[in-house]
Amino acid sequence: MAVRQGLSFLKRRTGNYAYLDTETVLHPDEPATLPGDLYYRYREATPTVRALAAILAREGAELSATETLRAALVDVESLARLVPEYDYGHEVYRGSLAQEQAEQWIRDAFPDPDGEVDATDVLADAAWPALRAVLYRFADVGTDPVVVLRKRAAERDFASDPNDPARSAAQVLHHRLVRHVPDQDHSADRPDLLPGWVVSPPVADPSDSDQDHAELGDWLRHRANRIADRVRVLGERAVNVPLAWTADLGDVPDDLITREVWIGRAGHVAAYRERWHIADDNAVTLPPCDRGEQGRARKWLVRYLHEHPLAEPVAEGNCQGARTDRVRSRLGTIKRLMSRGPEVSPVSESAPGLGSVADTVTEAGQEMDVGP
Repeated sequence: MAVRQGLSFLKRRTGNYAYLDTETVLHPDEPATLPGDLYYRYREATPTVRALAAILAREGAELSATETLRAALVDVESLARLVPEYDYGHEVYRGSLAQEQAEQWIRDAFPDPDGEVDATDVLADAAWPALRAVLYRFADVGTDPVVVLRKRAAERDFASDPNDPARSAAQVLHHRLVRHVPDQDHSADRPDLLPGWVVSPPVADPSDSDQDHAELGDWLRHRANRIADRVRVLGERAVNVPLAWTADLGDVPDDLITREVWIGRAGHVAAYRERWHIADDNAVTLPPCDRGEQGRARKWLVRYLHEHPLAEPVAEGNCQGARTDRVRSRLGTIKRLMSRGPEVSPVSESAPGLGSVADTVTEAGQEMDVGP
């Protein structure tokens, strides 16, 4: 079938009509004209319907000014943008001494230049910044990065592996370490809804005499609150605008306390999906992923959903125990609601030392593949 002209529209009193002028390619033995009403009864309309659907499904028009502005406003608050900027801010906050310390961890872990892992090659690899960020996560919780590096490097050979020789020791180390990064513990300086796969903001230090460093710390704490607020906004949006992937989370409860638990669950799932660009029309709540930072975040989210279930209906034979558990759950939720406190005062989004953060971080969603 060939389309002779484009799609044309006609407005009439009874409605609007679309016309698609086509020319059906007939078999050589088939008559070009069917007698009487046989044409309308036996004609093959499927190719025409498919062509019309393809034309209607294609969007080639430029976005309007309103649509462009709306998309820009959404992008500013998107976790696909906020989290990478926040992570880069932590890199700057640590300073050059921390980067030198990370390089020394690699040299101490792999002192032999003729060994399986050459420290010089690791430090020159494009995956070194991602590996360095993972090492910081271990150091933040008091784990010796040198011990971790040696332990994970001993799991399997690198370049000498006869079945699957490693082309990049830095990428392989990152792949092995990121699966074991410890989650962030809840503390007084950590916003309640900040996902566990996001690093905690630095603790305020009144004795910090470096004004730029102190202001950057304030910026990171403000940004952490923005990420946590975004989680709640996404959870409340899931209440008002039901999406396909929320079906596995159950119906929105009428009870206020249980409703808060549901919002937290939905907010964390939506935050994970927004961070890694999972479309809302994907009905799978948590699409499979076990690699890199996304795989680690998904693992934490599965555990969070298991540890924060919705209240089950009270069974007749176990009323006392069920009531006790429900009261404890409600008290915990009320405590979290009361601990939110006043809103954080705005801090300049142009953090010192960061320059233009949007120009520094990798474009949202375009992350380096540091897998093996």
